[in-house]
Amino acid sequence: MNSPYEKWRKKKFFHYLIYPDIETYQENTNPYPKWLKPLPELKVWAQHAFVISSLSFYAFVFFLIIFLFLF
Repeated sequence: MNSPYEKWRKKKFFHYLIYPDIETYQENTNPYPKWLKPLPELKVWAQHAFVISSLSFYAFVFFLIIFLFLF
């Protein structure tokens, strides 16, 4: 069973001349910028940020309704 890298190397021989090793292949074919390397952690952080922001929004609406009913 050939790895995806081997299949890619056979298909794109001239690219293989440019990126001879797997590290440069992965770096140059990665669609994300370099600071997005830890993607799973970023996804979890984004989920937490979404939950916190939505909770703060609901809290704001809740206090707004209370404020409107009190005054």
